[in-house]
Amino acid sequence: MSRYPEKESSSLEFKEKMPESGRFVREVIALCNAFGGRILVGIRDNGDIVGVSDEDAETLLESLPQSIYQTVHPHVIPKVYTQRIDGQLIVAVQVSEGMNKPYFQKSKGLDGGTFIRVGRSSMKADAAAIRDLEWRNRGRSPDERPIYGTSLQELNEQALKKFVAEKKTKSLKSSLTEIARSYRLICEDQAQVHATVAGILLFGKNPQEWFPEAYTVCSQIRGNDGREVIRTIDCSGDLFEQFNTAYNFVLEALPKKFVIKGKRREESFEIPEIAIREVLMNAMVHRDYNVPAPTKVALFENRLEIFSPGSFPGPLQPGSLEDGVTYIRNTYICKVFREAGYIEKMGTGFRELFRLYRLAGLDEPQVVEGENFIKAILPRTMNRHDVGGARRDVLAIINEVEGISISDIANRLPLSKATIGRTLRAMVEEGVISKQGTGPATRYIRS
Repeated sequence: MSRYPEKESSSLEFKEKMPESGRFVREVIALCNAFGGRILVGIRDNGDIVGVSDEDAETLLESLPQSIYQTVHPHVIPKVYTQRIDGQLIVAVQVSEGMNKPYFQKSKGLDGGTFIRVGRSSMKADAAAIRDLEWRNRGRSPDERPIYGTSLQELNEQALKKFVAEKKTKSLKSSLTEIARSYRLICEDQAQVHATVAGILLFGKNPQEWFPEAYTVCSQIRGNDGREVIRTIDCSGDLFEQFNTAYNFVLEALPKKFVIKGKRREESFEIPEIAIREVLMNAMVHRDYNVPAPTKVALFENRLEIFSPGSFPGPLQPGSLEDGVTYIRNTYICKVFREAGYIEKMGTGFRELFRLYRLAGLDEPQVVEGENFIKAILPRTMNRHDVGGARRDVLAIINEVEGISISDIANRLPLSKATIGRTLRAMVEEGVISKQGTGPATRYIRS
């Protein structure tokens, strides 16, 4: 059985057979409210192409466009066509991103009939998501939305002054009110001034009062399965505070490796610092703050995982992240972080991430789109070639020195203690070397 070359995603949906009409309409609405996409009928969830009959295909070609046009408001006219792959006939329904959001099912109304795309699924939109769609339809960024009940006084004046004084671009010779307005930290609605989403998250005195779930959870975990947490902290405050606290948490927990250059020994982290910085920054700057969930950072023995609530901010596929294509969800949060010197160049983050990993000889990073979250996985393990090199170098030292500790090996090799420890454990299990003693007195000898 043939397999379709692409996988399901936020812009591609598979249907083994034609679903009931209401369910199909919901899929169309969700795609219109997102970034458009395709629904392919005749393909199983796993990608197996089973096809549809000529009669069913003909029925879909005749009935679908009119049914969708009559059922959805504002009107939607999809492109419906057939395609034959390895002898199997499939029906494709192609929907463009809607320009008059929010789209909804007429019979259910705006509140009950609006659907959005969440990862690979279509879900009913809540009131916050509908407001966000309406806001985006005006050409406004989600972080420009006013937070009713707030005012300019919700912003931390000292933090805003510090940003203006230190930012890389030329300082504005304006009042703080004018500066706050220019960065969309405040906005006026019905003759009242309100702080915006960007204002509260970037410079709010107490951001979690207005966004209780907009914080970051950092955990260090023993092993690789997540069963035993060594330590965990909640990073609250504004986004700058959260980023700095989370970034330092990871660096403090990561072992360092040492490289001898000439007569000097240079230290570096097991995962490239820039890679950690870029992924953590993306998780905070581009996340969907309508989703009531924290950003999560989890450090395992073999990897670092960073969860960002929401889906990609544009029609972006995980496999194309290295192309440098950039979509911005929160325009003004991103602008402030860039002018504060946290973001160097737009569109280079993931490209630099993959480049640094290859340079370090680490396993390839992964970016996974899940059900309403994006997860970046940064391996701490070296690729097969470098693992073999680590094993060879460690064994050469053990053969040379009768009984040696992990610390002594680390002082002689440009490898982290974690990598050396994994290499030693594997060789002990295989019987190549033996372990003597416990704790700081542990030594390794050739079997």
